[in-house]
Amino acid sequence: MSRCIRTILVDLKLEVHAELSRQAAARGVDIGSYAASLLEEAAHARAVLKILSPEQLDETLREIAQYSDKIPLLPDAEHGMRRLKSAPPSDSQRQLRDSGLKRATLK
Repeated sequence: MSRCIRTILVDLKLEVHAELSRQAAARGVDIGSYAASLLEEAAHARAVLKILSPEQLDETLREIAQYSDKIPLLPDAEHGMRRLKSAPPSDSQRQLRDSGLKRATLK
């Protein structure tokens, strides 16, 4: 497997250079190799990061919630079956509840 290598120059603050040097030494590699690995990781992470639009997020959440009423109760050795305790409702949840709408009907 052949690998094309490009060289870039990066101006770093002294503190950043010192920290990179420390981290590279802790990993037993030179600072250039360590910095290159960080840049490669960052480039790949950004490439696989998928950012959803608000509409896509709403649709995804609707799909997740679609069968939430079919999630079985959790067994509890002392009290038979029970649902998980939930955190107190947030302000937006209270507003939704008080408006008379149900989460399942949001579109």
